[in-house]
Amino acid sequence: MKICLIADAANSHTQKWAAFFAPENEVSIISFRPAKIPNVKVYDIIPSIPVDIKPSFSTMATIKKFGYLFCVKQVKKFLKQIQPDIVNAHYASSYGMLGALSGFHPLIISVWGSDIFDFPRQSWIREQIIKHNLKKANYIVALSHTLSQETKLYTNKKITLVPFGVDINRFKPEDKNTKNGITIGIVKALEEKYGVTYLVKAFIKVTKLHQNTKLLVVGQGSQETQMKKMCRDAGITKKVTFIGYVQNDRVPKLLNQMDIFVMPSILHSETLGVAALEASACGIPIVASRIGGVHEAVLDDSTGFLVEPKNVDQLVQKLDILIKDDALRQEMGKRGRKHVVENYNWEKNAAKMLHLYKEILEKFPNKDN
Repeated sequence: MKICLIADAANSHTQKWAAFFAPENEVSIISFRPAKIPNVKVYDIIPSIPVDIKPSFSTMATIKKFGYLFCVKQVKKFLKQIQPDIVNAHYASSYGMLGALSGFHPLIISVWGSDIFDFPRQSWIREQIIKHNLKKANYIVALSHTLSQETKLYTNKKITLVPFGVDINRFKPEDKNTKNGITIGIVKALEEKYGVTYLVKAFIKVTKLHQNTKLLVVGQGSQETQMKKMCRDAGITKKVTFIGYVQNDRVPKLLNQMDIFVMPSILHSETLGVAALEASACGIPIVASRIGGVHEAVLDDSTGFLVEPKNVDQLVQKLDILIKDDALRQEMGKRGRKHVVENYNWEKNAAKMLHLYKEILEKFPNKDN
């Protein structure tokens, strides 16, 4: 099968999809960002400015905002070269627009999160863009039930659920040694939308209740300097370790150094919470914000606790419970692992997408490119 993804080739999730399909299929990606993926051909989109447009500052800003429109011809050219059996555009707004305007069928649009939660709410025009793109799609795929329900605001088409999932063979529990204290951790970009400073505020209070606690921060971002200053000002620098950015292959080992995982996001478009699923797969209890589709990844009072976003006192309360109760941590961790294995096994979910492709092609024997 010839599969073409119109998606960000540099995105780790795109790369996982492509790598899964590649061994037994001919896979290509049309992308604005280049990347090297084994056995996958990446076609780089190079935005071009029409010759009759003078590149003033304001014009360039407009082109950056709606530059996808200037790339449709290039995408059509690539599709003519590739001659795919099926096209899957990942993201309803940007790459979804390219897929919709390409005129190719069968077309699947996979919605990811902010493309549905945020983009169409910003203006009437953007709402119409989303409706148009989804109308042109033959099939729509969502990553979570919550996202599926939100997508239904813009289309009456059937929506298929296929979450990203977790590699349960890589993300798995390892023996923990809690004799040296309890480690609370996070693996996330250190940006405001992920609420990372609220974790630091909560941890400062936790250290006053429990002297044997440590904080492990994995990730980098614009909030890092502020977080480090907060730790210095509170005199807890020695209790906090900032690892910085790491490749995904190092994440399982780091997660297994944690006893409790925290995801204090304030992003209402948080689709599912893959970071929480990876932690659960490692048998770690979660404390996360009750926001977006996170409740599907973290089962409240079962695999972890959900708290209101920005509520430091609730974070402290739930962390206090887990720190005190070793048996509860272990039980929640076991239930979390079971939840991921049964519902978010990456190989099963990717195979479900491949099966969907095959079903669609049976209905499009004489596809019109």
